[in-house]
Amino acid sequence: MNTVRSGWRRGQPVMWGVAGLCLVVAGWSAVVAAGVVPASGLPSPLAVSQALWGLLNDADFVREYVDTLSTWAVSLGLAAVISVPVGLLIGYFKPLAQASALVIDIGRALPVVTLIPAAIVVIGLGPQMKISVVAFSVFWIILVNTMYGVRSVEPLTLKVARALHFGRLETIRRVLLPATLPYVVTGIRVATGIAFVVTLSAELLGATSGVGTVLVSYQEAQRVDSVYAGVLAVSITGMVLNISAQLVERRVIRWRPSRQE
Repeated sequence: MNTVRSGWRRGQPVMWGVAGLCLVVAGWSAVVAAGVVPASGLPSPLAVSQALWGLLNDADFVREYVDTLSTWAVSLGLAAVISVPVGLLIGYFKPLAQASALVIDIGRALPVVTLIPAAIVVIGLGPQMKISVVAFSVFWIILVNTMYGVRSVEPLTLKVARALHFGRLETIRRVLLPATLPYVVTGIRVATGIAFVVTLSAELLGATSGVGTVLVSYQEAQRVDSVYAGVLAVSITGMVLNISAQLVERRVIRWRPSRQE
């Protein structure tokens, strides 16, 4: 009996989510059926689902979809590879932290979308432009989380490392990096969704490849159902990426003593 109740409680969030989704679809259908919004501006859920099925079987759309995911993955990986070591160094060496504080504050506050026109002028419309803009946008997120992770290390742990005659690089590798890993994973989890949004923004504003460029072409061709279908496809993708990042974060953070307590 307890097992049944436990399963019911675990399944309640999913059931409520499905119910909310059905309510939204029903309201959408009612608005279209009542003619509140013309079909040219808001197609029915059935028309959008049919268009989505057509897009999934369209080789051109699938190719651009894969291009978007590739840009997202490369940009996120590049930002992590650069920002984690830099964050460890800045967090560990106080002079570096003091010298870079203003630069980090400015970089974090800079609206990345405004850099897209400048990136187009400097780099061009190719994939390098997208990768540069996306990597820049999430670099600061992972960097700051890594720095916070270094600063959260107990001073006693560092004293033990010095007592064991660890050098600075060995201390960073064997002490700071394992202790900072949960913060790094959290930063990557937050950066996952932002990187995907910035990737699509770059494609919508001036790239030559990716799902965003396809959506612009559908808009210009007045293919409204395909536009909504494309938006639905990228929305589902963003949700899957976010859930996957959350699952990875939970598995990594689960062993932290503070969480176990």
